[in-house]
Amino acid sequence: MRIFICLLLIVFTQVSLAKINPSNRTIELSVEAELNKTDIGRVTLAVEPGDNLLLKWNEVETVLKEVLYPEGLAILKAKVVDGLLSKQALEKFGFVVNFDLSDFSLKINAPLNLTRPQTLSLKPDSRRLKASEVANLSGFVNLYSSYLYQQNNNTDTTDKQLAFRAEMVMNWGGWVVENELEYLSDVEATSSNVKRLGTRLVHDLPLKGMRVSIGDNYSSGSYFQSTSRILGISLAHDFSLVSDRPIRPSASRSFTLESPSSVEVLVDDRIVQRLNLTAGIYSLDDIPLNEGSNNISLRITDIAGVVRYVNFDVTTGLDLFAEGQLEYEIHIGVPSTLTDQLNYDNDSPLISTYLDYGVSPSWTIGFTAQADEFIQQAGFKSIYAANIGQFAFENAVSFGDETGHAYRLVYSSFTDRSELPQDISFGYEYSTENFRAVGYRPDLQGSARLREHFIQANYSFFNSPTLRTSFFANLSRAHNEAQFDKSVGLSLSGDLSNNRWRYSLGAQWDEIADNAEWGIRLSLTYKFSNDRRLKLSHQSRRNKTRLEYTQDANQRYVGAFSLRTGIEHNDQNEALFDLNTQYNGNRFLASLDHASFYEQLNASSAYHQSRVSFASSVAFAEDDWAIGKPIYDSFALIKPHSSLKDKKITLGQYKDQYRANNADFDTILLHDISSYDNSAISVDVEDLEPGYDIGAGLVVFFPSYRSGYSVMIGTAANISVIATLLDQQQQPLALQVGVAVCSDNTEKEHKFFTNKSGRFALTGLTPCSYEVTLNNSEKSQFILDVKEGEQLQRKGKIYVH
Repeated sequence: MRIFICLLLIVFTQVSLAKINPSNRTIELSVEAELNKTDIGRVTLAVEPGDNLLLKWNEVETVLKEVLYPEGLAILKAKVVDGLLSKQALEKFGFVVNFDLSDFSLKINAPLNLTRPQTLSLKPDSRRLKASEVANLSGFVNLYSSYLYQQNNNTDTTDKQLAFRAEMVMNWGGWVVENELEYLSDVEATSSNVKRLGTRLVHDLPLKGMRVSIGDNYSSGSYFQSTSRILGISLAHDFSLVSDRPIRPSASRSFTLESPSSVEVLVDDRIVQRLNLTAGIYSLDDIPLNEGSNNISLRITDIAGVVRYVNFDVTTGLDLFAEGQLEYEIHIGVPSTLTDQLNYDNDSPLISTYLDYGVSPSWTIGFTAQADEFIQQAGFKSIYAANIGQFAFENAVSFGDETGHAYRLVYSSFTDRSELPQDISFGYEYSTENFRAVGYRPDLQGSARLREHFIQANYSFFNSPTLRTSFFANLSRAHNEAQFDKSVGLSLSGDLSNNRWRYSLGAQWDEIADNAEWGIRLSLTYKFSNDRRLKLSHQSRRNKTRLEYTQDANQRYVGAFSLRTGIEHNDQNEALFDLNTQYNGNRFLASLDHASFYEQLNASSAYHQSRVSFASSVAFAEDDWAIGKPIYDSFALIKPHSSLKDKKITLGQYKDQYRANNADFDTILLHDISSYDNSAISVDVEDLEPGYDIGAGLVVFFPSYRSGYSVMIGTAANISVIATLLDQQQQPLALQVGVAVCSDNTEKEHKFFTNKSGRFALTGLTPCSYEVTLNNSEKSQFILDVKEGEQLQRKGKIYVH
């Protein structure tokens, strides 16, 4: 027994003393690493002859910074010598470091006293993967087309219009040129069918957080500032977009349409109005709403079929900043208007600016200023977070023929994360009759759109996890009016039968222009699945009864089909039928909208409106180009290497859904990459040969504004080799370090390790004759022939002399 124990101790001692680095010099290994059981990717592990393990500080500092308190990070940084952090230094401060020879993995566990609390996120972390290189020259053209058909049987008239819009973008070394054109088939005889919508040059200075835009822009501002279309120069800090969008909320409850558009008004996600509006500036006060107006969204489809949303609520634009966070915009130029062409008022220059700054985590302040020939305006904003909620105060003073004032006070409760949350918001606005914003002209009526008094209040709470009660109240009075318009409402909503059924009950009382009226709302919704539901509703106002079916789909995925259709009876129409569909193809977007209105149940009283829209794009990056869906920011062209010819490549596959593939054309256009945001997309290759190495299976992006990528999937170095090394006595050459060098490319080395059985693997090889050198005392060498046409090559046993 003693002999057995002695033999066991001898064997154990020999195994435990097996050297990681049997050579007499420091070697470097690329190993998979974990920190606190979380994969952090590959890191370089330096192994000294005495098996002392060293980590490169520049590779692990970023990861450790996310996990450790600043004090703990500073302690470790003080132990870095020549850019290397030793295993002994980590263990001295309580770290546990294990290097496993069986699979060459490194596992590190940090002590709790140095580890700070972590935040949760559903967003995948791709920051530790190297992003692809942005193309120096790239660009795209978005093409939107729309055909509108209107038929009015009452007047026996029909209207038809074909519209095209082109958005052209070119990025050369970070300098971006943008241009938009529009074609309309039905215009006045004196007008051109084609008109330019805007042209600008945009350049970002990322290290300074600055964007410069020269050309046609919109001067966006704070709550009481107006939005003006200008030709000039715009500066924006913190990458706030210098907007080129034709639809923006502005000056309290106003919005601007630059082309005739169909507008759906949604209150709490319910469609309450459908309007066809011409180009112009509109206020929510121009839209007759009988539903309360504290949480309003507009779904606007312009003449080219482009859909955008504008949202209004009590607390819009009142966000707290981090301490030291600074945002501002400065716009200098001349106002412009778009009719049959762009017209510039060169005799009336204007300037508009705002600045917001985070004084502390609980206090943000802001300043505003606007000026033109007729009006000069200045304002101040303060947002403060107290224990009971967030308070905001904003005011503005205008100077012109007369001085005017406007004030705004808003309170909102914090997000309630309890089991039965509640939400409270309150807003009050006041303006004098003489208050004006930039854009006011004495000879134009309706330039002042603010009311003298406007109060909004909302309160909602959960009686139980499935029952919610909501109150709202509005009180307003226009200038030169004696009476207040009043509106008060109550609603109950809840779930039944395991969330399959949902009901909503509501009552509302209004007194508008001395006319008082009650109204009730009832709805019952059945959910077939998370994306399909049927809803029956009735509103006593307008005597409106509606049955609606909705099918939602994630429009990021190919094949997504969204549908909303309904039939309705109201006090203006005996019957109404509407249909809205959207389809997301692999390289295009398509939609169909239709509505039929019947004043009486006969064809002679019918009014029909249909719109068919189609959108696609053509993009290029360096020498590559592709066709795909419209690009809203940045994009990537992804194509297979010749070794993957005729292979189907799929991007962003999730179960049976995917973002794009090359089933139709070789080069894929990934159209929806956000600038200045780390993002990654998965890559799947169908029927990939065993041994073909495509890397991490992810493509990582960090693009600048409206930039493009040209990415190749696969490489000529795609062969893998597996073999076992034996010595002359047919014993495995265990735990050996080796280097393989191709005779055609002696600069690139492929390092490898053998395991305890002498087995090793090499990946990323090309067809070549490799000279392999072991890092042992004999510097043993042998030749490894890698053949063409075989992805995974098993060489069996190789005898090394």
